[in-house]
Amino acid sequence: MAGAEGGRFTVELEVVDENGSPSALDFSIRGGREHGIPIVVSAVEAGGKAATGGMDIGCEILAVGDVSLEDASHAEAVALLTAPRTAALRLALRRNRVLRSKYFEGPPLYSRILSSVVATTAFTMPMGNR
Repeated sequence: MAGAEGGRFTVELEVVDENGSPSALDFSIRGGREHGIPIVVSAVEAGGKAATGGMDIGCEILAVGDVSLEDASHAEAVALLTAPRTAALRLALRRNRVLRSKYFEGPPLYSRILSSVVATTAFTMPMGNR
């Protein structure tokens, strides 16, 4: 299953059901080259295979099998993760507390951006005739 070593670990997920049909992944990702951040786990289904294997929100996905995702676009990562396969999906991951706290903890990102804009912008209101 998962072997943790220095923040890096590997997870093998069975993604084919007992009938040989592909099963849905129980995690979501965000990021990619076009967003300027690595491919990162953004959600994990509680009690699912990914969670049981040790995946958590904020983990970087470094590779799918032997294919590196370190410079992948979001679409390239999705294509690799959802490609048909007959064996377990093997993922190399790294825990990243900085990414987790920056993108997944606290208020939503748009709230933080709006707060930043409001805090650095001076608003003046017309006073009208007195």
